[in-house]
Amino acid sequence: QQFENYFLITAERQKSLRFGRLLKTYMNSRRPQLASAQTRQAAVPSIEISAPAKKSLPFYSGPLANRPALAFSASLVALLGIIFLVWLAARHPEQLQQNAPRVTVVTLAPGSPRSGDATPRVNVPPKGYDLKLELELAPAAFHKYRSQLLRESETVQTTDDLKAEAKGDQHVVPLTITREILSPGDYHVRLSGVLDSGQDEFIDNYSFRVIDRYVR
Repeated sequence: QQFENYFLITAERQKSLRFGRLLKTYMNSRRPQLASAQTRQAAVPSIEISAPAKKSLPFYSGPLANRPALAFSASLVALLGIIFLVWLAARHPEQLQQNAPRVTVVTLAPGSPRSGDATPRVNVPPKGYDLKLELELAPAAFHKYRSQLLRESETVQTTDDLKAEAKGDQHVVPLTITREILSPGDYHVRLSGVLDSGQDEFIDNYSFRVIDRYVR
């Protein structure tokens, strides 16, 4: 779980993991053929044939596809690197956390804009962190969602192509808001579902108040 949360956060690392798995499957399927070839080679007397002299080093004479041994070596190094990162994620997850997105997570329940002490309060995220809102909703009924962040009736941010995620027995729509656009004040998020036609269907509002904990 730590490996998936802290390492597989980029498409490049996910691609490397898929490559490692495919390489392992391929090598397992080739083992019987390689063993059979080695048996046949041992039964045939070896004959040494002098190869013609080459004018350039073989490493630079063609792509890796024409150098099976070199390509296999490079693949093996990549696979060993993936195995090391898996071990590192299990033994020292704090080192991989440095590359993970730095966010402050706040879960919001749906409801009309509130006033007074009933409004959920959110501290301004520390420097270098963003605010991640988890908008609770009923079982997901749309493939995509669209949000509109408003501050005092003025649109601050509009986000498209949001996806619902399961969280325990509920579903949430994660929405990341950069720290730079947040300042103390009252906000609310207008969440809509996107129909196949591209039209919006309003779902609910989510209100919160941003405060600066260092200012009294």
